[in-house]
Amino acid sequence: MKIKFRSINIAEILFLLSWTILMAGKGMGYSATDIIYRNISWAAIAFALMKVLITQYDRHELIACILLNLLGILVWIFSGGTTVLMTMVIITSMKGVDYKYVFKISLWIRGFMFVVRTSLAIMGILDDQHMSFYLNGGIRIRYALGFGHPNATHFNLFVVVVLCVLVYHYKLKTYHYLALFLYNIYIFRYTDSRAGFLMTALFIGVSFLASRKYIGKFMWDVVARVANKAFIVTSAASIIVSVLFWKVDILRSWGTFSSRFGTAIYVMENNLVNLFGTRGISTDLGMVYFMYADGILFFMLFMLGYYILLKKYTKQSDIYFLLACCCYAVYCLSEAYADSILMNVTLLAFGQLLYCSQRDEEIGRQKRLP
Repeated sequence: MKIKFRSINIAEILFLLSWTILMAGKGMGYSATDIIYRNISWAAIAFALMKVLITQYDRHELIACILLNLLGILVWIFSGGTTVLMTMVIITSMKGVDYKYVFKISLWIRGFMFVVRTSLAIMGILDDQHMSFYLNGGIRIRYALGFGHPNATHFNLFVVVVLCVLVYHYKLKTYHYLALFLYNIYIFRYTDSRAGFLMTALFIGVSFLASRKYIGKFMWDVVARVANKAFIVTSAASIIVSVLFWKVDILRSWGTFSSRFGTAIYVMENNLVNLFGTRGISTDLGMVYFMYADGILFFMLFMLGYYILLKKYTKQSDIYFLLACCCYAVYCLSEAYADSILMNVTLLAFGQLLYCSQRDEEIGRQKRLP
């Protein structure tokens, strides 16, 4: 499989420079706590803003662009995190950029760097960052393989698999899906990330079934009805379960996952939900973290945006994108990545949704992946 390059203008080059820098930084295993990655992020933001400055917008697009970036800045000021700002800058800089082409570039950068980074760690050439845990009277050793934490490693694999299916689903055969599943097992042997393994396996499985003619038709009838409500349902479930955590015994018997609900209820009892987020929020229950750390305004905008976006994709009969969003909605119950455009790559589609003029719709149709 080869990347088929097409002619691009200066504005698109600036955007792709910004995005490539970010993808490379994530591919090398850097996180927001690393100084190098913070510098990379600001450089990427600078390129994206340069792209915004040389792009022509109509009045409504300009107002939306200003308001969204202002929201990102306010969340940054109140919460201290740059994730929302980064997401807003990337989305608002995507006018005239085909996000499906960005998916393809992302896959080749992220996929290549993931395989290389983890392989070097497994061979002992780079630090394998192993962690030891006491579980059921024994020692459980998990390996981060260069990504800081085993759970982050497996989430990165999930991102690569999602990109692979979204870009090349029309070419994937049974043996491709089998290879992805076996690689998932291989990485799981080191990360021991149960949620990561299960969600990656689930996405591979449902994508394979969707590719089968008759099963795919049945799946479409189900997915089309529920996809646009996926994030709303999982967010409501995480909040309700957290509230019931100390009242229902079975919730406290879910092993290590129950600790996420414990930390979530602590956050809910000791913090107020603010408009633009709060500093110092610490919980691995993704959607609760999202609501408190990023603020209720961005949280509600996120829910509304996905509801509208997935309604649109239902009309376009894009089952693979709907399946990816549904799996993200479930996976982000346990990992706080829903708001990060670098980890939740389906957020790239909001660039097309934001600039949904007739001209951009025509561009989108003309640039279908080969």
